[in-house]
Amino acid sequence: MPELDLYCWKLDISQIKKDCYYFQMDIVLAVPSENDVLQQYESYRGDGDGEPGSPIIPFDQLSTEEQNKKTQAYKIFIKSVRIQGQGVGWVSIIDKEDKETINLGFGLFKKHRGQGLMAKIIPVAVSYIMKNCSQKPITSGARVQNFAANISLEKAGFIFIKNSFMTDPAGSDEVFEYKTYKYPHWP
Repeated sequence: MPELDLYCWKLDISQIKKDCYYFQMDIVLAVPSENDVLQQYESYRGDGDGEPGSPIIPFDQLSTEEQNKKTQAYKIFIKSVRIQGQGVGWVSIIDKEDKETINLGFGLFKKHRGQGLMAKIIPVAVSYIMKNCSQKPITSGARVQNFAANISLEKAGFIFIKNSFMTDPAGSDEVFEYKTYKYPHWP
């Protein structure tokens, strides 16, 4: 199969578990453009919600080398999410050879939160993983306090495994409690 830089799936009720909410829309996962990288980075940085690893320094204040590193990493692990042509957020798909699972991360830009979109986007990302990644269990997680993210994972069919603790990769001494989930249907 040729390398995909665009993955589009027309949502169809027959392709979604019956417990997911449904409405007709186009969801596109695409390799982020340079503008997408900037928007995703700044959105994550500007959330101010204490997400572990969220960047502190504005993108334009990073060195050129650091900007290039971030851009390359985003293009490898991140897919921009567009609905009806509009950028609404991103999913990260981390499938490393030295890991036993594929990790699915996700985020919505603030103005698109609270609309139930992520519960519809996650199944598209899972479908993408099943068609394009190695056959390993899919896991995901969200901070315990992020009720919307936890509900989205459960609506998309993920099963809660355990709570775990994570130190802030950005370097603070803060420890965050996460709920860890597994997608039960593959492999």
